[in-house]
Amino acid sequence: PATRAPAVSLKVVDLGEKGCGVLVNRDVAAGEAVCDYVGEILSKQEAAVRQSVYDDGVRLPGFAKPEPDRLALEGCNEVCGVYHADSTAAAAAGSGARRGMNYLLVLLEHLPTRTVRTSVDPTHFGGVAACINHSCAPNLIPTVVRDGSIVPTVRLVASVQIIAGSEITFDYGDLYDGTEV
Repeated sequence: PATRAPAVSLKVVDLGEKGCGVLVNRDVAAGEAVCDYVGEILSKQEAAVRQSVYDDGVRLPGFAKPEPDRLALEGCNEVCGVYHADSTAAAAAGSGARRGMNYLLVLLEHLPTRTVRTSVDPTHFGGVAACINHSCAPNLIPTVVRDGSIVPTVRLVASVQIIAGSEITFDYGDLYDGTEV
């Protein structure tokens, strides 16, 4: 089921002091694909430039805070952090952190002969996955799906059964350790 395109209805809501969060509108079975982490695919160089700018709290021209209606937000502002997801070829997990308010996800796939890096930045365009909060006890796990493409899709899959109305979360990983984006 994780390789099939997600068909789960999601709702971005204001969770008070916690900020925004994403809820599921129906029960979700363990192993079911919930949503894809989508955005602009960046080169290593462009990801480094944006990371530096985001860390300094500066906005790039044309990359202002996402418009609320673009992400179907309900009273939410900036909530997501910088992610550095470290993975095997089959699953993404690893080190990351909230530094500035941005949505950059860096996926490292460790293959037998090399490491493949994919940087995804939904700041300019993306989806609701950018608003999913971190948890040390998440109910989603990031997985890598190729779907016939050389560019991977980061698909968030339910690690446990999720009841309708529950917040969905994934583990952003360890705190940012200064590793180059």
